[in-house]
Amino acid sequence: VGLMAVLSSIAPSVYLWIEKRTETRLLKDQREYQMTLLQSSAGMTRVREVKKLSNLLVHLITKAKVTHAALFLAQQKDYILKASRHQIVSMLGYCVREDNPIVKRLKERKKPIVAEELRLKKHPDFATTKLLVSLDKIQAAVIIPIFIDTELLGFLSLGTKRSEEIYTQSDLEVFSTLANQAALAIENAMVFEELVKTQAEVVRQETRAATDALTGLLVRRAFLELAEKELKKSHNKNIPYSLLMIDLDYFKEKNDTYGHLVGDAVLQEVASRLHKTLRQGDLLGRFGGEEFILLLPTASADLAHTLAQRLKESVSSAPVQVDGKQLQQTLSIGVASYPQDGDTLVLLIARADEALYKAKKGGRDQVSFASEVKR
Repeated sequence: VGLMAVLSSIAPSVYLWIEKRTETRLLKDQREYQMTLLQSSAGMTRVREVKKLSNLLVHLITKAKVTHAALFLAQQKDYILKASRHQIVSMLGYCVREDNPIVKRLKERKKPIVAEELRLKKHPDFATTKLLVSLDKIQAAVIIPIFIDTELLGFLSLGTKRSEEIYTQSDLEVFSTLANQAALAIENAMVFEELVKTQAEVVRQETRAATDALTGLLVRRAFLELAEKELKKSHNKNIPYSLLMIDLDYFKEKNDTYGHLVGDAVLQEVASRLHKTLRQGDLLGRFGGEEFILLLPTASADLAHTLAQRLKESVSSAPVQVDGKQLQQTLSIGVASYPQDGDTLVLLIARADEALYKAKKGGRDQVSFASEVKR
């Protein structure tokens, strides 16, 4: 009896000691998790893609304490699910409209929404009931807003804590701090992606402007601009180069006989064969009509002769097939080389054109050199 009395007398103290020790341990674990979470989130500012950043954010949240998480970001006026972890698959692509009670509450109060607090209301009004329904639809126990100044950039939807404990004020403060860090990172990533898109569009437009729609080769203006740059490099290092003027023999007859659509198909095929024969760094453009122009950096007159013959044979070796027709096509080529035939682009084009005229006058399907032209 004496022992039982002693145990009974100390039981409350032991219970309180155990409870306090457990509470201390839980608080310590919670603080450690919160510190780890905030430290891990520091790397978000280095991520430049919204998708990667979104996945990183929800991964951090669900790493230890939260059953599931989702990130919704503004898209025009609505909020679209951008990333989720441990959510049901059907949630992907879910859209929360701007008139949704969740969005309205976040914009009005600019603070987290806790579902449990709403459920504890004894006499919830209609607005609260609608809000709870909206929270249930996205499996949210807590909503953490993400603001940039006064603009709602998005929000985090969190499931319950894995420990089945309620969210504390400390939890909400940590997740709000995380949301603030994420806001800047997400805004920077969005700006970066928009800049990349803009630059890509500029490049596409410049490419379209610089490329011949029919053959896919450089247009004359673009070719001349790039060729001038290549020539400056060659002049500075005293490196030889050659320029070729290329013409399709009897092309007008094909146009007149078979029509312009067939003629266009022939031009496309010839351009393709020429392009496949080029070396890396060679510049090929459509000079106009059925004429092409080619710059061969580092190519002396001897090498230019070899390459010109190769180009000629790439076209004449097999007929062009168009609409069941097999059309034989040959080329006449004029070659001018630096430094012997000229030291400017304008002069080399003129000399190569003279050589081309000689090749056509001499019977076509041949290569002629500017050095062979009598002046």
